[in-house]
Amino acid sequence: IARGDLNNKEVILLITIISLLYLALNLLFFKKEILIYTLLLIFLNILYSWKIKKIILLDAIIVSLGFLLRIISGFACIQQKIDIYMLLWIFTLSILVALAKRLNPTIANHHKKVVDNIYLILSPVSIISNYIFLANLKISPVIFLSVFLLVIGMLRFYYYLNHLNKHLSPFEILFNDRYLFVIVLINLVFCFTIIYL
Repeated sequence: IARGDLNNKEVILLITIISLLYLALNLLFFKKEILIYTLLLIFLNILYSWKIKKIILLDAIIVSLGFLLRIISGFACIQQKIDIYMLLWIFTLSILVALAKRLNPTIANHHKKVVDNIYLILSPVSIISNYIFLANLKISPVIFLSVFLLVIGMLRFYYYLNHLNKHLSPFEILFNDRYLFVIVLINLVFCFTIIYL
């Protein structure tokens, strides 16, 4: 839908069918709180598909809010308390990743400067919120080593965006750049080992 592969009638029909099925499943199996998150997510998707995706910063914010709504509804499903610093970390990190999608050769120079400044502001916020989130887990202090892996991964990601001039989606970057892939994989295995073993 977001790429514009479907015409307006197909989009409306598809959204209507999926929304009705999803709402019916929510009403049958989940709390009403989940229904509210679902309706908000549908609203965000419709808003995004119409005009917001053309405005760089709003595009990134809407994508990030979509991630947050999915996470919040997931925690509501399993009836667990959610850490506000985890939400802040995911929100800022997903804005950075969403903005990376917008850095391509056709972007105006003044837009690139705005995106670069947003990276300068949100990168430390993302790292610090990740650190506080990990501190709130109250597990082994060794987990804080994952912050270094996060910083190394972010640096590699920025290097890829700014110096290799290959304009791919963030997921294509992850799978095309073996160094970034290895850093992310090591971080995932490391965190899983510390938390669950």
